[in-house]
Amino acid sequence: MKKETILFLIKTTLITLVIYNISDYLFLRKVVADLVSRLLTHVGVNAPSYFSGGELMLGDYLFSKNCIAGSVLSVVFGLLFSCKGRLREVAFTSLVIFFVVSALNIVRLLITYFLLSHHISFFWAHDVLANGSAILLAFVVFWIADPLFPTFRPQVFDVLDDIEGEIRRLFNLHHPNL
Repeated sequence: MKKETILFLIKTTLITLVIYNISDYLFLRKVVADLVSRLLTHVGVNAPSYFSGGELMLGDYLFSKNCIAGSVLSVVFGLLFSCKGRLREVAFTSLVIFFVVSALNIVRLLITYFLLSHHISFFWAHDVLANGSAILLAFVVFWIADPLFPTFRPQVFDVLDDIEGEIRRLFNLHHPNL
């Protein structure tokens, strides 16, 4: 594997871990939980935002930093800030992605709590929806980043190509069309 790829992966991992673990983002979680609670009341779902035993709750469920797309945003910011580019491009792209992902995540939260209020199982209403939306968010991130930070996608894809090549080499896998 190329030295640049290894350094990129180390840098991305470190940035991701720092962003994710630097805080529990309680203020942001509280703002989002309150907003979702208010929006849910407009569709007839009672899910108050409150503290119980030192934990933030929304309805009957714990409202963690993953509920504000914390893990997704941490990885995206890790990737963005690991790429070579002008700081202004990276910062602006990060800001736009933050607001778009947050808005889409609020829609996901509304759908999740609406489904839960209609007795859809937690597995379907939360787990399947959360994982499915994370995949969708990956496409949204690249769609947003492409025009704002044109070197982002090629840099990430170069790293992925290098990783794929290394996996093929390690496991002696040969693609017939390569």
